[in-house]
Amino acid sequence: MGSNKLFLQALENVYDDEFENYMSSLERNNCSEHIFGEEHNKKIQKEI
Repeated sequence: MGSNKLFLQALENVYDDEFENYMSSLERNNCSEHIFGEEHNKKIQKEI
């Protein structure tokens, strides 16, 4: 494997670990999916 491929593999591993840590922290903090407000929904419906 060339040095670029090794670097990209290492970067991918770090990213995967950080993403997993982030998602786990959201679950621990009981964060739920964002729900948009009624005003926002009306604006979006108007645009559509």
